[in-house]
Amino acid sequence: MVDFEQFIKNIKSQDYYDDQIVYIQHIPANDAEFGTLDDPLKSRLQRWLDQNKVGLWAHQARAINSIRKGKNTAISTSTASGKSMCYNLSVLDSILNNPKTTALYLFPTKALSRDQHLMLSTLMKETNIKRSRLGIYDGDIEREEKRQVLANANIIITNPYGLHYYLPWFKKKWRRICENLKYIVLDEIHIYRGVFGSNFGFLIRRLKRILDLYGVKPIWILSSATIYNAKQFAEKLVGEQFTLVDEDSSPSGAKKVILWDLPFDETSNKYRSAHQETKSLFISHLKQDIQTLTFTLSRKMAELQAIWTREALPGIKHQIRSYRAGISKKTRRLIEQNFKRRNLLGISSTNALELGIDIGSLQATICSGFPGTLSSLWQQIGRSGRGEELSLATFIPMANPLDLFYVHNPDVLFGPIREDILITLKNKYIIKNHLCCAAKESALSPKEYINFGVQKKELFESCIDELVEEGLLMKRGELYYWKGDYYPNSNYGLNDLSDRMYQVILQTPTNEYLLTTEDESYVFRDLHPGAVYLYETETYTVQDLDLQERKVYIKKENVDYYTQSLKHTDVTILNVEFESTTGPHKNI
Repeated sequence: MVDFEQFIKNIKSQDYYDDQIVYIQHIPANDAEFGTLDDPLKSRLQRWLDQNKVGLWAHQARAINSIRKGKNTAISTSTASGKSMCYNLSVLDSILNNPKTTALYLFPTKALSRDQHLMLSTLMKETNIKRSRLGIYDGDIEREEKRQVLANANIIITNPYGLHYYLPWFKKKWRRICENLKYIVLDEIHIYRGVFGSNFGFLIRRLKRILDLYGVKPIWILSSATIYNAKQFAEKLVGEQFTLVDEDSSPSGAKKVILWDLPFDETSNKYRSAHQETKSLFISHLKQDIQTLTFTLSRKMAELQAIWTREALPGIKHQIRSYRAGISKKTRRLIEQNFKRRNLLGISSTNALELGIDIGSLQATICSGFPGTLSSLWQQIGRSGRGEELSLATFIPMANPLDLFYVHNPDVLFGPIREDILITLKNKYIIKNHLCCAAKESALSPKEYINFGVQKKELFESCIDELVEEGLLMKRGELYYWKGDYYPNSNYGLNDLSDRMYQVILQTPTNEYLLTTEDESYVFRDLHPGAVYLYETETYTVQDLDLQERKVYIKKENVDYYTQSLKHTDVTILNVEFESTTGPHKNI
């Protein structure tokens, strides 16, 4: 258990300390509140709960009761509040009552899919439910295993990218799944914002469109961290009415949240580096044997924090790792397991560990930079203290106005979350992309505009007309069909990241090895010839970039510097829609 007074005393004794701690928020411990189900679960599930001394918390019981009544249910409670138990027990109980029942689970990342698969597999094994009733279906699964999943599984786990790609196959290959589909589970829905969320909203409507062909109307189960207007967001995302469960009754230990200001250097007229502040605090945590997860804003900084900390603490360097997209599945799983078992003391990570991946109960988190939304920040803060002991969380701002505003205004940071998660169903370019995919999946009718969530029929029809003019759709009778010479589900992505992957090839004196893969946007930004590439706390230099073969050639080199690409932005005003003066003197 962390001795907070001793921890603060130690921090304030360090050479780097210069009154950076400006505020400490005490979040008290919460006792559990238990609830009861309206109807008992199947005996083997109830027996598992009894044998493991698992009592359902009140919000879990409310959610399960709502789901079993056939209501679309959105669960918005804190990190580690047992949201997955709500949908897993509901789905398994239904399968035990009707062995033909199927469910589709959508998780935003493959890593989270596999973590939840492991958790559900364990539950099914301990309740004597056949392992073949559960399967993952995504790009990492071999063809024969995919065939077995479609033939036998009741619960299919995939991700939005997989669903987007596989949807045209639902009319044939997925027939058994679709005909018996009773539940669709969407986890971590607060991730679906902006362009990605808008695309996902249309993807869900395309899925519903296919299910309509089977006459199937499943129960939707959505889960999320605590977000503002959760019910309204769920209904906009899916296009269905929802019952909201948002009163968290799970137990939690006390937490101390520290706001860490950046010292201002009068000589250089700059704030001290947030990255160096993070490194210093991270090292102090580990020296005090406090297991810590440090969140950074980029892959490069996740690697650098691990490298710097390992250099400062050579005696425990094997207990410090980096975690980010791009590392292998095997390495990722090994890091998660070792952190959970406390074989690792410190991890520096991107937001890849922000989601509900099970890494056990850790003592502290450091949030290096504001992650973009308050809900994401609270997700990161909530990763520590998943048990009932005291935990720590520290927010270190970047030297920008928004980060510093939250540090200097704790009443806003610790007040109610008032930020909406924004998506749009009005963007013409996004609509056109999904109409191409929808036409590939099933013939398209102009009368479907309401089903797509498009309020203006004129907008929907103009999108169809433009696609016909562009030679991508053709009309037969009253319906429109895909005419393009490419696979639209592959051509149109769900976010602004490239779907084109590059192989990173390690060159040695005697051979060449595939080290990993990176997406095209990352390669163009950070892997130019001469750049330093950081991977699993090792340094490499880029020797060559082959654009035609999509390969990056690197060589292992121990260098004491890193590279960062320069960015230059030009803004050109095409036309003025509106202008106004502002400022205290109305002169801006």
